[in-house]
Amino acid sequence: MWNALKLIQGWEESTSLDPSLREINKEAAHWFDNKLKQICAETEDKFENYRLSDILMSQYNFIWGDFCSWYLEIIKPAYGQPIDPESKQEALAFFERLMTLLHPFMPFVTEEIWHLLKPRENGEDCIVSRYPGKESYDESQIKKIEQVKDIITAIRDARSSNAKSPKDALKFCAIKSANTNSLLASESVKNLLMKMANLSELTLADEEPADMLSFISGADKYFVNIVKEINVEEEKSRINSELDRNTKLRDSAIKKLSNEKFVAGAPAHVIENEKKKLADAEQRIEFLKKELDNLG
Repeated sequence: MWNALKLIQGWEESTSLDPSLREINKEAAHWFDNKLKQICAETEDKFENYRLSDILMSQYNFIWGDFCSWYLEIIKPAYGQPIDPESKQEALAFFERLMTLLHPFMPFVTEEIWHLLKPRENGEDCIVSRYPGKESYDESQIKKIEQVKDIITAIRDARSSNAKSPKDALKFCAIKSANTNSLLASESVKNLLMKMANLSELTLADEEPADMLSFISGADKYFVNIVKEINVEEEKSRINSELDRNTKLRDSAIKKLSNEKFVAGAPAHVIENEKKKLADAEQRIEFLKKELDNLG
């Protein structure tokens, strides 16, 4: 957390920046604000059920995963470049809320960081700040950026496994579907994807392009211009492994949702999460079976 604080405070500010960068940062802030509200709501539920270890693990993953590894990386300006003042202040405000959230578990460290974030009056301490409670949040915004994150991760994996330098900009193609059409309709989402995955071109197509490496994210198919000769047997083995994993996820969700005690006792968001897991797994299983059929 100290390194994250130094990173943010070290950014120089400027109002004369490319407007598209501010739009990317606003999209990221909108996602993170809703994700933070979701975590706060889940924390409240877990406190009521005395699940303290679950709270701590959830906050650990959220701060290091979503805040440090994704949000700050998205808004971080290029080397030697400034950031717009609004984005920097948003990042510091999120940091402040995170310190309040984490304070019951790490009182001394969070109190110290709290006072380093900005000048404080006497008595304006983290320990007496208002602990965040339940607020409504936009689950569709969370889901949208989680999809983008999954695509970016898949592109980075494709680069790594094919010895492609992260500095080489790639062409990217998405096969049209209701989901990809909706996801890539937003210019800020497209710009975010191009920035974080280092893409030179982003297109939507009706048919699969030739001589491009394919990958699956969710139930949709995407391509990048990495040429790779496919070993059919290896590809079948990979798809079968993925099929087996999703079948287990589907069966686990069915088992939980068929358990009357689980359905009666679990919080509403847990039930919805299991239903989403089931729907996603079933959709992915269908897609993977078609991939196997295409391979003969």
